[in-house]
Amino acid sequence: MIHAYNKWVQEFGPDDYFSLKKFIEKHSDTLTFRDILTVIRLSAYDARIFKQMLPHMLQLVTHMIDNQRWDFLRVIPRIRDTYYPIGESDDLGLSLRDLLSAMGFLDEAISFYEKSLEMNGKQLDVLFKLALIY
Repeated sequence: MIHAYNKWVQEFGPDDYFSLKKFIEKHSDTLTFRDILTVIRLSAYDARIFKQMLPHMLQLVTHMIDNQRWDFLRVIPRIRDTYYPIGESDDLGLSLRDLLSAMGFLDEAISFYEKSLEMNGKQLDVLFKLALIY
């Protein structure tokens, strides 16, 4: 057991991951779609990392090919499922809905918007974005 621990921690440990995360944060605006998808998978679908890369992802959406859109569609539920809200002011669900909408997955975005209304009551920004999709 000690050998396995030493092997994994010495070869790639939490400090290495933190250093890699900081490097990615500094250069996130230069990443390709494939790079972003790899980082999200490597981070175990960490919502915070996703949120940090979202502005750049929204810029890349217009250049995504269909396969890339579908790849990312499969990632979105995993990001949502690993997220635990702790009272942050920013809304991960809204970010996911905006990305779905921008990628052209309107039915999926509508589903996310409606779920938000169901859980949080009527919110002007959610109602407005839902109306834009319709």
